[in-house]
Amino acid sequence: MPMRIINHDEAVQYMLSISDAITRQLVSVALRGLELAALRQDPTPIAEFDALFYVKVLEGVLGRHGTLRTILEGGSVLWPEDNDVVE
Repeated sequence: MPMRIINHDEAVQYMLSISDAITRQLVSVALRGLELAALRQDPTPIAEFDALFYVKVLEGVLGRHGTLRTILEGGSVLWPEDNDVVE
């Protein structure tokens, strides 16, 4: 069974509503990566994939610009608390 992305239109609308331009661009790139993987069917999950949930998680993670900066500069960070990722 090929991967089926659900809530894609809602995910795009949510992504476009992200007020921070940097976070919106990072989420956009990741969402496009998901779309391309679905087109290639590589890898092929055997389930539906909720794009809206994915975008909301990405916003929570990629919106932590200070944390991302530290990682990109070679620093170490602790993973955020469970309730800090998706609000």
